[in-house]
Order: sequence, then C-alpha cells, then structure tokens
Amino acid sequence: MDNNPIKLNSKDHGYNAQMVNDNDDTTCIVINDEEDTPDVLSKVNKVCDLTRDQLCHLLKDNKKYLRNIYQGKAYNRRHEDYKKGGKARVDLTYQVRLGIFHEEQHDVVMEQLMAMFCKKNFTLLDYVMKVLFPETLVKIYMDVKHSTHYEAEQFMEDALENGEDFVLTDMI
Repeated sequence: MDNNPIKLNSKDHGYNAQMVNDNDDTTCIVINDEEDTPDVLSKVNKVCDLTRDQLCHLLKDNKKYLRNIYQGKAYNRRHEDYKKGGKARVDLTYQVRLGIFHEEQHDVVMEQLMAMFCKKNFTLLDYVMKVLFPETLVKIYMDVKHSTHYEAEQFMEDALENGEDFVLTDMI
C-alpha cells in the first residue's frame, strides 16, 4: 500500500492544502477550501486501493456522519444493539467485516477513529471497535462505490462468506 503523501500544489489545483503531523506518525492532508476540493476518489475503483491519505480524507469528510451515529442522532442498528447491551452487544463482535480492506487500511482507520473518539482516554474503545469501526468501513465502501448502506453491508457480507477478499466488482 502506498503511504506516500499526496503532493498538492495550490496554484495548479485552485485550493489550499497542508500536511499535518499530530506527533503520532499519522500524517494526513487537510484541505482548507472544501467547495473546491477535487474528488480524491476519482481514480479509485477498489476499496483495497485506497491510500493512507485518501482514507484520512474520507474519515475527515465523514466525521459528522460518525458523530451522528455516536450521539444517536441518526438511526444505526449497531448503535442500537450496543445500547441494548447483553447478547446484542456481544454479537457485534462478530459483525465486523474486514475482508475487503487491507490490514494496513484497518490500522489507518482505527488510528483516525481513536484520534477522534478516544483522544484523552479509552473509555469508548469498545464502542469504537463494535460500532464505529465497522460503520466507517461500510461508509468508505459506500463512498467509493456510490452504494447504499444496505448494498455495502450486503456486498461485504457476501465477500466474506464467499472468500472474495480484495476482489471488488461493481454491483449491477
């Protein structure tokens, strides 16, 4: 996987960007003019082809989406099961479908989620692992493939059941 930073030249592309390093080896690009942001996914056809910077950008773009899940402002089945507790919460452990993403991509997503939700302490780690991490992977798939939540979940489940790791096709 390419971990090299994307080089941006604001004069050529018409937007301002800067490299950010949070002293924890996570380097991401911060785009300052969102309305002029180029489509960072324009050349990505497979989720497993996403670079570290593209993943960071997607997580930044989806921060509000994830906060709405966490705050219960948007209905989310995993969030509701987590709140129920007991067997419903335990079952969430087995509902994380990682297969279509590389291990390095899992690490990037978890680093970013930890920075967003567990910056000062780890009290939300269980929630992040069981709810936000799988929902982030689903949302990334949705963004790359322009699919619905249901289609993304179904594809990821089918890929796991059929052993089709890293083989992504258009859902037509």
